[in-house]
Amino acid sequence: MRQFQETGKCLGCDFSKADLRQMDLQGSDLRGADLRDSDLSDAWLEGAILYKADLRGARLKSTKLQGAYLSRVNLQGTDLSGQQLPMGKLSYANLSGANLKAANLVGATLTGARLDQGDLSGADLSKAILRQADLSQADLRQAQLTGADLQRVDLSVVASLQGADLSRADLRNANLRQLDLSGINLTKARLISADLSSAKLTEASLVDAELKKANLRGADLSRADLTRSRLVGAKLSQASFSGATLVNVQLGGNMTESDFTGTRIERSSMAGANLKGAKFEGASIDSVDLGSANLYGVDFTQTELSHCNFRKANLRQARFTPVQLKQNIFDQEFIEAYAGSPKR
Repeated sequence: MRQFQETGKCLGCDFSKADLRQMDLQGSDLRGADLRDSDLSDAWLEGAILYKADLRGARLKSTKLQGAYLSRVNLQGTDLSGQQLPMGKLSYANLSGANLKAANLVGATLTGARLDQGDLSGADLSKAILRQADLSQADLRQAQLTGADLQRVDLSVVASLQGADLSRADLRNANLRQLDLSGINLTKARLISADLSSAKLTEASLVDAELKKANLRGADLSRADLTRSRLVGAKLSQASFSGATLVNVQLGGNMTESDFTGTRIERSSMAGANLKGAKFEGASIDSVDLGSANLYGVDFTQTELSHCNFRKANLRQARFTPVQLKQNIFDQEFIEAYAGSPKR
């Protein structure tokens, strides 16, 4: 302790179970220190170096940790609820089972951190860097993840993301397979090559989302808002867009057996898409480019269809009403063949 008081440094010192309440430890060098079960309530640790320090079981009520260097620190199971750690340096920290409920982690660096089984409900992780972080069974309900860097992170293993805000989040190559993302905010999220297969995205906001090459096979996007989203090259077979809004959307690729029942599709492109077996009953489709699309056997007779382009599309066994043939653009040979064929 005398060394620490004189120099402000105490590398690897044993402070386990020590009473350090209200102590001024600002800027202290406590690398590798043993602070297990210590009482640091109301202590000042701003700018302190706690690299590889062990704080398991430490009491940190109202402890000031802003600017502290916490890389590779061990905070397993520690109560950090409501803690102020904006721009915190927590790369590769052990926060397994920690209570981070309502903590301020805005802009924090949590690269490679262990957050498994942690309580992050209501935490503010806006613009935080979470690459390579372990979020197994982490509770992220109502968490703010706006603009967070979650590239390649496996989110399929979290306990819950209910009510979380992922707007503007970077989720490139992330794993969100089979997650319940009902009603979630993914506005302007970057989901390029992300795995959302069989995910539940009912009533989610995907406005301006970038979903190029994303895997949405079997995903439920019922009543979701995909206005201005980009889905070129996305895998959409057996996906449900029932009741969804698709305005100014770029769609393409494999969309076989997708469900567009009651969907609103306007000013969008589905050119070249494979829509064999897709359902459009009750849908409203206006000013959509379906040129060169595969629409084999698709029934449009129960669809509101106007100002759409069907040139060079595969329309074998597709069904239209006479009014639809007049209100949309078809190859002339198809119109002639359709008019001369037996009533469909």
